[in-house]
Amino acid sequence: MKAHNLKDMKQIDVEVSATISMNYDPESEEFKDSLESYRDAIEDGASEEDMLRQIAWYITAFGTENMIEGIGYVSVDGEKNGDPEDWCGVDIVNSLNINDTPDFQTTII
Repeated sequence: MKAHNLKDMKQIDVEVSATISMNYDPESEEFKDSLESYRDAIEDGASEEDMLRQIAWYITAFGTENMIEGIGYVSVDGEKNGDPEDWCGVDIVNSLNINDTPDFQTTII
């Protein structure tokens, strides 16, 4: 059996993307509390969009069942996960498949 040399290997870059739709009320107490907590724990001066990007990244990597550090739990299509007292005011809508993960699109770049 021939040993493969690293210099003989091909390289390909694949871009992976998903769209995650979220509903939230920026004036709700849950959302305001979560944003304040996120700023205290993770990123001082963070915007709403910064926190929403963190939520999207987190649920893409780890799913929706766990508490997101510094933020709380999201709901999915109106169904709250975890302790309702720890809901962050963000609902993930029509974005996840049967496995509670987003559908990814791929592009070779």
